[in-house]
Amino acid sequence: MASSVKAGGLLYHEYNPFFSIDGGHSLCTLDFHYGHCRLTGEDFERYIRDIRPQEEKIAINFFHKCLNRFTRKDILDMSDKHGFDIIHTVTTYPFQTPRVKMEAQLGKDVLPDVKKLYPTAEVEDLLFNSVQLVMRRRG
Repeated sequence: MASSVKAGGLLYHEYNPFFSIDGGHSLCTLDFHYGHCRLTGEDFERYIRDIRPQEEKIAINFFHKCLNRFTRKDILDMSDKHGFDIIHTVTTYPFQTPRVKMEAQLGKDVLPDVKKLYPTAEVEDLLFNSVQLVMRRRG
């Protein structure tokens, strides 16, 4: 994106976070809350092979090659590194569910489990199902 936007130019970016309850994509969402970001790649493969073998070929490939696992912190760091300032952010919760209800679904173990594999993950990464950013290129 940095090579496509001139200094002072604006950039709009929207993404569905990997860490959200729906994994940013239903293909790799497992049968327990946040399973897609709590299991190692090896455990994910074993789960798919044992529990949902009809999805094995496409799900395993998708899990390893197609998912953006950037946390909000990673996105902020990457944007800054490549010369962008984030000037506006819009985040939404699944089906506009109140934040307090979403946090209750996390329980005490979800975030610590996720942080073992993705140390920069925070509660917000797990709650939002859509993030929209407006960025300005410095320079």
